[in-house]
Amino acid sequence: MRYLIWDFDDTLGYREGKWSGALVDAARVAAPDLALTLETVQPHLGQGFPWHNHHLPHNHITTGEMWWRELMLPILEHALAGVGFGTDDARRVALQAREEFTRVERWTLFPETLSVLERFSAQGWEQMILSNHVPELPRIVEGVGLSPHISRCFNSAEIGYEKPHRAAFEHLLSHIPAGSTVRMIGDSMVADVLGAEAAGIPAILVRKPHPDAQRYAPDLAGLFKILEAMESGEVPPFIEPAPPA
Repeated sequence: MRYLIWDFDDTLGYREGKWSGALVDAARVAAPDLALTLETVQPHLGQGFPWHNHHLPHNHITTGEMWWRELMLPILEHALAGVGFGTDDARRVALQAREEFTRVERWTLFPETLSVLERFSAQGWEQMILSNHVPELPRIVEGVGLSPHISRCFNSAEIGYEKPHRAAFEHLLSHIPAGSTVRMIGDSMVADVLGAEAAGIPAILVRKPHPDAQRYAPDLAGLFKILEAMESGEVPPFIEPAPPA
């Protein structure tokens, strides 16, 4: 068996504005009289997320509601307080931000994503996702049209470990037959590449070049040459980003 393990956010798709955008969208709905912009809120969202503390497991959390209540909403409320929101308004906007961040129509696939996954499916690869994400990730994956090609989503919000924690990858491997060919693909050198390779999974970096990456492609279409080289035992090509227009 051959398995491709994909990161999701910024690898297969993205949400415009990320968490800052979700807070701005939420403020427009929940507190329209209180102005909020990406520029004002971004500096308050640079730390504290579960994936920023990937060395700390949270496998005591057993439901999506607990995950939001214990791990995420306090971070969002703290950020809103940092830009001047009162306690009640901060709580109201943070709750609405959950709705805005998980709204499927706000998520967009990269142009080549669907055709690349279709081609890998046709080649016989079983494809899974291992992502540091919100509990609603499976619904987002289905909503953007990837479900026909993704057999399973492994999500840090459910398994209790954030990449690059070794346990996140070991959890995934426990669901794959021993002796299978497994490859990890993601945009983060630390979370996806170093995390996977520490667990014995060869990895390919995409979209965001890094000087220490042994295998890199600027987009998903470049993966075919790299994987073919890995399958044949050749040195995989390091595909350079296109020069700026």
